[in-house]
Amino acid sequence: MKNLDEVIEIIIKNSHRNYLIIREKKYYDFEELLSFQRDLQDSQKTLQGFKIKFIDYLSMRRALIVLLQEKYYAYKSYDEVQIELSQLENNAKSRFIIRNRDMRNFKTPQDIHPKDPCLHYEDYIDKKKHYKTALEILTRLNLLDTTDLKAHKHFKSILDDISNC
Repeated sequence: MKNLDEVIEIIIKNSHRNYLIIREKKYYDFEELLSFQRDLQDSQKTLQGFKIKFIDYLSMRRALIVLLQEKYYAYKSYDEVQIELSQLENNAKSRFIIRNRDMRNFKTPQDIHPKDPCLHYEDYIDKKKHYKTALEILTRLNLLDTTDLKAHKHFKSILDDISNC
């Protein structure tokens, strides 16, 4: 639970993301919070009990890239581990709001989030561009689980590699 000032500060820092502000089962927009803050400006009182729920809209592919990166970044190849794409898709649906569910061109983890993207997209410039755009969006949104910093560093190194090949 956060107080009013903390919530406003978090929202300003994350203005590029969609969010819900909740207090005592009621939803507020940002303008209402600013109004509360102005009303309480000269008071010693602060409003407590706010929660922020960020809403992340992604395509199924981008959601699966996030999950594959978090769980399997340390593997050299996806062949080293058994991956159930249907289970990953269910995890993506429960964690993100999926807007584009089209997976016709993405049948395997290697198609979704290749281990060596420069080699994988060597002859497919348009596909490489789409993949790079997906990585840039995901990097900007910072959706990876924050507990594993190695996954973040690895993700950024993939973006650097795909940008330079």
